[in-house]
Amino acid sequence: MVLIATDRKDDQIKSFCLFRFCSFETAKENFDNTRLKEVTDYYKYSSDIVGPNLKIASEIIILKFTAKQGKYIKSLPLHHTQTILEEKDNSLTIKLKLHITHDFIMELLSYSN
Repeated sequence: MVLIATDRKDDQIKSFCLFRFCSFETAKENFDNTRLKEVTDYYKYSSDIVGPNLKIASEIIILKFTAKQGKYIKSLPLHHTQTILEEKDNSLTIKLKLHITHDFIMELLSYSN
């Protein structure tokens, strides 16, 4: 699980892994949600939990897999935006919309020789 919050040290939106926290404390201030839509839109097209770079636009990505890989990709989608464009006996072509990050590229490379 991940907590997405504004870091008070530098006013940057960051993601924090909850399992690293030892304890929590309830703040007395009200929550400022002026940047909530900006963050929600960013993470909607993220494939990982890297800190948001709101200047990076999401991309339409078309990928083609072998039939064997396609079965795996259908059972465990790469991203919630994944849609099937074409399914043949020997291949599966999908479309994604997301930010291209280092983690996403590494995930793709795990399917190659």
